[in-house]
Amino acid sequence: MQISLIHCLDVMLLIIILTPYARTFLMHNPFDKRNFGKNFSESFIFLAVCFFFLYPFFWIDQKKNFTFDTVFFLLAIITSILCVSVDILIFKFKYGIVMIKKLNKDNKILTVYLLLLLPIMEELLFRGFLFYILSLLGGSTPIFIILSSVSFGLCHFIYSPINIFTKILWGVGLSILFIITGSTVVYPIIAHITSNCFIVIYDFLTTTKGVQKWYCL
Repeated sequence: MQISLIHCLDVMLLIIILTPYARTFLMHNPFDKRNFGKNFSESFIFLAVCFFFLYPFFWIDQKKNFTFDTVFFLLAIITSILCVSVDILIFKFKYGIVMIKKLNKDNKILTVYLLLLLPIMEELLFRGFLFYILSLLGGSTPIFIILSSVSFGLCHFIYSPINIFTKILWGVGLSILFIITGSTVVYPIIAHITSNCFIVIYDFLTTTKGVQKWYCL
């Protein structure tokens, strides 16, 4: 196969998609959550601009592939319930307690970012952008599911090591949902936002003073 400049660009963007936090590990303390969030957002904005100008058919395909389907919507809700159940069961088995850090109610911008904007960015990145680039490079569906799930899991290392495993399982479910629903990111976004909301609601209902909790989002 002849390697062209376009192929090189595709590979470069694929690497950026798979390693959105790389700059944090190279330039900062990797456990500084503020740097992780900042670098992730910057990487996403860079990729979104690239896709807007270089891959306009991605956005066209997303619009064309999406049709509201009640079955797909229910699948998204079921996927979100399974994702949350995985977190609760694994954390309960590993630590004896569900480790969820309470959101700062006073920081409404952070709350909106974690519950709405971050899931949208992660699904576009790890499902939408990744699948599109892999399809251009001739990647198969199993390769997409593996790469999407593992990279998604590794990006949650800062919260706790066990989160790598739980979020890989999340990634598998969300990637399969993405494929089943016609390669549109809308339903994985619905599932991801719903999962985060379930976790926050669970946190509000079970908050105990003096008990340390960690984010699982």
